[in-house]
Amino acid sequence: MEGNGLMERSDVRTRLQHALAPLHLRGLWQLPAAATPTVPATTTQAWHWRADEVTPLAFRAGDAIGGGERRALLLANPGLAPTPFTTTTVQGAVQCLRGRETVRAHRPHALGDPVRAVWRWGVHDGRRN
Repeated sequence: MEGNGLMERSDVRTRLQHALAPLHLRGLWQLPAAATPTVPATTTQAWHWRADEVTPLAFRAGDAIGGGERRALLLANPGLAPTPFTTTTVQGAVQCLRGRETVRAHRPHALGDPVRAVWRWGVHDGRRN
């Protein structure tokens, strides 16, 4: 009886794995133990960009570069140099707009409001936030 239960579970797993494969999904149980390290292996460093230091520089970038999105300051983590990424999966940036300035509508993937002195409000999909 116990053998049948184990065999049924194996069949269920096999059918599940076949259903996952076309969607490029894998079960964690399929990975060898060595594929899931117990200690993170990243060079990302804990870093703090201070608003009182970043904000004036973001305004200076706006003045020096002029209009458009390309004047944003990238939050480049020193542990990931020379790449300009904030973490291995996120690229953060700060951009300051002066009163009545506009930029092209875009779809930001923001985590929140990291520099409140800079982001008072924004427009997303034509709606003021």
